[in-house]
Amino acid sequence: MQCVGRERRLVDYYEGSGVGLDHYAQVLHDKRIQHGWKYGDHYFPHDIKVRELSSGISRVQSLAALGIEATPVPQSNVLDGINVTRRMLGRTWIDGNRCERGIEALRQYRREYDDKLKDWRRNPLHDFTSHGADALRTFACGYYEPTIGNVFRRRPPAPPRGTHWSQ
Repeated sequence: MQCVGRERRLVDYYEGSGVGLDHYAQVLHDKRIQHGWKYGDHYFPHDIKVRELSSGISRVQSLAALGIEATPVPQSNVLDGINVTRRMLGRTWIDGNRCERGIEALRQYRREYDDKLKDWRRNPLHDFTSHGADALRTFACGYYEPTIGNVFRRRPPAPPRGTHWSQ
């Protein structure tokens, strides 16, 4: 994710399963070397602060030992987060090749239908799509957008009379 003014750019997407934090740290390192990327903040769900029972170390501490400073995002209402993400997507450019799997997850992200009640359930269906969508929602809810000061733009001068613009 790149933030350029109010525009958001999804430049790459990666997901894995059944691997440890060290794997993801290595992926970030390799991408930094391969593409010359510089990383800013890394946003994680609120529960990253939880300590592991076996070691007593939190995932935040584990990531710090791997060279990644984690920014926990406070827990919020899922539906509010979805709305924040929807608003952000209107000003987001997505790399169609590098983010293909993430785009597919967003396209198929949906609520579950309750056959018994013949209505949609309130929260999204938890399946393969929810991981990518939740990651984007975590960023959208956690990124602090600095207030852009009032920028007064000078109105362009009116076109001269008699041109096609004034007819």
